[in-house]
Amino acid sequence: MQDLPLADVVTLQHRTEGWVAGLQLASLSLERRDGRAAFIQNFSGSHRDVAEFLTQDVLARQNPAMREFLLQTSILGRISAPLADAVMARSDSAAMLQKIEAANLFLIPLDRERQWFRYHHLFGEFLQSRLAEMGERHIAALHGRAAVWLSTHNLTSEAVSHALAAGDADRAASLVEDCAMPLIMASHLNTVRAWLGRLPADLIARRPHLQLAEVWIQFHMSRPQEAARTLKSAKLSIADAVRAGKLGADAQTALQAELRTLTVGVISAADRSRTAARLAAGWLEELPENKPFFKGTLGNIKAFSHLSLGELDQARMCSLRARDSHGTAQSVFGIVYSDLILGLIEKAAGNLSGASQFFSRAVSLARDRLGAGSYAEAMVAIFEVELLYEWNDLASAERLLHTHRQIIEECGLVVHEMACKLHIARIAAARVAMTKRWRCWNAPSVSASRSAITA
Repeated sequence: MQDLPLADVVTLQHRTEGWVAGLQLASLSLERRDGRAAFIQNFSGSHRDVAEFLTQDVLARQNPAMREFLLQTSILGRISAPLADAVMARSDSAAMLQKIEAANLFLIPLDRERQWFRYHHLFGEFLQSRLAEMGERHIAALHGRAAVWLSTHNLTSEAVSHALAAGDADRAASLVEDCAMPLIMASHLNTVRAWLGRLPADLIARRPHLQLAEVWIQFHMSRPQEAARTLKSAKLSIADAVRAGKLGADAQTALQAELRTLTVGVISAADRSRTAARLAAGWLEELPENKPFFKGTLGNIKAFSHLSLGELDQARMCSLRARDSHGTAQSVFGIVYSDLILGLIEKAAGNLSGASQFFSRAVSLARDRLGAGSYAEAMVAIFEVELLYEWNDLASAERLLHTHRQIIEECGLVVHEMACKLHIARIAAARVAMTKRWRCWNAPSVSASRSAITA
């Protein structure tokens, strides 16, 4: 693997999690292949060489009870003894997990108390490929029991994934309704988008909260026309529910606040900045104090609208107020967005150092509260790349782009994806220009040395 690019080596190391045998198997497979980059990206536990090794040297050596436990718990992203008991309808999972850990069967503890575990990624993928031989109905039943246990223990996000895998769309829809907004507030847009994409369209159309979740995703992803259509449909559904007496006064107030926030968001995404700023100004005054997230979001939209219009002082004031509201709402994504806008305001004012400070604060908060690699962090990083380019730090700019490009493309965020590609092109062009300049600078010294002329 010595001739592999550094990025491919890092990817393989990540895929194998440092498992020496896995790296060796990957290396042997690479020697027999031409499309190395594609192979590395798709390298998994179901790959033939890995599967043969794990079948013969690991799975075949286990007794039937252990094989059954390994296979059936492989559907779980993380495993605890009570969860495994529920999924497999047994009561000895704690002892089984102890045996697996003692035998070094690719089980990784996730907490100090050793209550939660996960399988090594390649081993888990291998087990799932073998479990598939048991049939879809059997696997769906396992996922269904996992969804029930997880939802009753308030592990909603994981429960949604298992309900969808079980084919229980109604349960999944109810769970998505419960956790969509907390996830959006934490910048997990891609997770919510993926869930909504797996729900039947007619089911979403019957549930206004799911429609509104779709609007949040669409306007954040700069798809204003789709967002406007979905928002219109959601308004009709809510009006029907009000007429049918299905919504109380508090629910109506909350929905009106969300509808107004999304209406301004959709208008802003369509580049109608003046209209967005005007509507936001009026509706901010009318929002109830117990809706700080919507107040903060409206404030950020108003700030961005003023920024787009070149009204920097108004933009700065709105963004600072929005940041306070998001702090009250404990919305990390909202705070990061406020800091991003504050940084963009300083950049527009020509204060690149001030912009960098706001961007750095936003990235630090995103990492500390959301973990590395969140969309919130990537969103800010794209603008940090622009500053690094302005400062001619091409190596750092390129490294930052490489780190965050995948999450930007996965989220389908058109504006940021376009910015990514623009920055890549600009860095490449700058490198070419630097190479040409270096050759020009170097040419006289080469000529001089040939003529034995020295200073």
